[in-house]
Amino acid sequence: LKSLYFDEIEIRRHGIEKPLEETCKWLFGQPHYLTWMRRERLGEHKGILWIKGKPGSGKSTLMKHIMHVLKDGNVSPAIVSFFFDARATQLENTALGFYRSMLHQALEQTIRWPVEAVKMFADKFKWTTSPVWHQQEFRKALEIALLSFGRAQHSCYILIDALDECQDTDQTPGTESWQEIVTFLNRVSQLAVKEGTNLNICVSRRHFPNIRAQPLEITTESFNSKDIERYIEKNLSPSFKKNSEVHRELIDRAGGVFLWVLLTIIELNRAAVDGATVSEILEIIRSEIPQSLSDTFKHSLSKIPARNRKQTRLLLQWVLFAMKPLSARELQYAVTFEAKRDSQKDSESAPNFVELSQIENRVRMLSGGLVESRVTNEHREQRIQFIHGSVREYLLQ
Repeated sequence: LKSLYFDEIEIRRHGIEKPLEETCKWLFGQPHYLTWMRRERLGEHKGILWIKGKPGSGKSTLMKHIMHVLKDGNVSPAIVSFFFDARATQLENTALGFYRSMLHQALEQTIRWPVEAVKMFADKFKWTTSPVWHQQEFRKALEIALLSFGRAQHSCYILIDALDECQDTDQTPGTESWQEIVTFLNRVSQLAVKEGTNLNICVSRRHFPNIRAQPLEITTESFNSKDIERYIEKNLSPSFKKNSEVHRELIDRAGGVFLWVLLTIIELNRAAVDGATVSEILEIIRSEIPQSLSDTFKHSLSKIPARNRKQTRLLLQWVLFAMKPLSARELQYAVTFEAKRDSQKDSESAPNFVELSQIENRVRMLSGGLVESRVTNEHREQRIQFIHGSVREYLLQ
């Protein structure tokens, strides 16, 4: 198990915030979700439920909530999960990391390992204590482990978030990593149905990449308007949160995208502090804030004062091109780095050095709300990251 473990194995999942109270509940009454849970019509869907939606429509939050609901049920099932993250390290966004993490979780929860897996591990450790694993080996071992896992448990759930954020790595020639994983899931699910193994798979993704229509599919933005309304009630300035026209305008223009609402509310609350009236707020929503997500990112950056744009560019470059997500302390020194400064002390004496306690506010201001400082694991470590993978995609265009 130690040879499979890596430090970032659960960072993305820990970094996803819990949903607001009374949100996400719409999912559990959806006919396709109920069919999946009850394992009805298995011959059609083979136990796979697809949740798809626009970038920023709440898919990751929904997937984490599904996990918590399953864990809190009357029968505690076995659950293995992977949350892809294009903003993070290689093992967090590749098929290699997916197979490795899932195998670690499956074996960790298994009391009696399958004979084939025991033999595979024995062969790997025969001549060395630090074996090199290849993706094909992980894939085969995971298939064995999941099928064995499903036979031994009352029920087993596989939850995979953001499949579209899977990056290319050592995949089968002529395919992309996400395609290889879809092929793997289809094979495992078909074998499970054939053997009578209780294996349930739920996968979230964007509308792209194109995957042919699936028997069980739920589109987030078709059902999340009440959740968005709840978010608006919770976060919009008290000056406007009870105004139904403002609510209606935000919900209509959001098109099911929480991320658009988040960025828009930041601007509206700023206007509220300056004393904006309801009619002025409506004018901002209708005329100033674009509806497309990429244009909203551009709009947010355009609001940054000219005096700060050099620091903004430096911040975005560090977050975008760092080999791994930076901690708050690493960024504290990175943004003050200059070739003429030879030491940590030189950086600390620089006029643009920011105290650690102010990093979060500074990052939010310099990025127009597109970069955040977030606690990502049980050790309460903070790392600096884009608020969503679509911000990274926009900046790379």
